[in-house]
Formats: sequence, structure tokens, C-alpha cells
Amino acid sequence: MIEDIKKILKDDSVHICVGKVLKLYVAEDRSYLKILASIFPEERQIVATMSWEAVGPEAGEFTFPVQEDMVLIAQVEGDDDQAYVIKRLTSRADKIPQAALNGDTVKKTIAGKKYWNISDTRINLSRGDVEPTENVVLGQIFKKFCEDLIEIHKNHAQNDSEHLHMGNLGYLVGESTKKDDLLNRKTEYDTLKQSPISDSKILSDLSFTEK
Repeated sequence: MIEDIKKILKDDSVHICVGKVLKLYVAEDRSYLKILASIFPEERQIVATMSWEAVGPEAGEFTFPVQEDMVLIAQVEGDDDQAYVIKRLTSRADKIPQAALNGDTVKKTIAGKKYWNISDTRINLSRGDVEPTENVVLGQIFKKFCEDLIEIHKNHAQNDSEHLHMGNLGYLVGESTKKDDLLNRKTEYDTLKQSPISDSKILSDLSFTEK
């Protein structure tokens, strides 16, 4: 495919045209995406291979076009087998995000679609070129920790309410104030502190950011 693209770029008969996406076809091995496009102004239909901003073995930046999208196609004159989608174009339906109007870089998904950042090593969210050191807190583990901590407090509050009695001086005295009960509480807190806090399970091994 690379050699084909080189030939296209060297060929003086290459034509650049605008097309509208009609259909999509993904190869069974996921090695390419073909689109059926209607070429303007003659409305002739051709099949073109989709190009991408970045590709690699199981890597790259991929956003599929959808029906009615406008695309820029490079094609060798008279050779429908050598046509490539080289750029995407906005249409009246493809509004530029408001946040991009002041020069900010914006990556925004189509409504209802997820945004994926995938790495088998590390994902960095940083203001500069220095690798950030602050692990992102893992929401589900943090949630479980808070639930466990609240449950401990709730159980002790329940025990306190059930074992309160009047002391000799008229003060409320509970069995939970006994030394062994306090030691039991210390053990529970120490256990909860050990995991997921001290063993860092609450922290992401993958995603890092800055404060």
C-alpha cells in the first residue's frame, strides 16, 4: 500500500476530488477500511481506501467517517483501484467545537461514542515535558474503601447505642470505651489503612497526572 501511495504522489495525473461517504467496509483482518463515495460534481461512485493520521502494529489514531461525511480523495486518473481518502472535511452538519474557536486543541467524539486512550505501559496527563508523578486515584477502589470505612463507623455507632448505661456520676458510659474495644477498632483501622491505602491499590499503575 505504501508503494501505491508513493506512485500516486509522483504521478502527474493524480486528481484531488471531494466525495461524500455512502458506505463503509472493514477488512476481516482489520488491515484497512474502504469507503464507497460519491464524487462531486459528477456524482460518480468510487471505492477509496481510508488513510489515518497515525498507524502502527495494533496502534494508531482511528476515527471512522460516517455516512454523509465529506472527504478529500486523491485518485490516479482512470484508475479506480488507486483512490485514497486523504483528509476529512466539515459540512454544515459538522460544527467546529466551541472550545476550538480560541485556538485550543479539541478532540471530541461523535455523540454517544466513547473516547479511548490505550497504552500497555503508562498514560501521562501533564502540563509540560516532565513525566508526572501523581497516580490517578482509582474510583471503584476508592468507593469500596469509603464504603468499608463508613461501615466500620456505622457498626461501632450501633454498638455504642446498644450498650450505653448510666455511670455512678450520671454520665453516659458505654462498653465500647473499654480498652479491648478500642484495640479492636485500632486493628480494623490499621487493616483498612494497609489496603488499599498503604499498599497503593487505591492508586493507578497506569494513569499519572499533576496537581
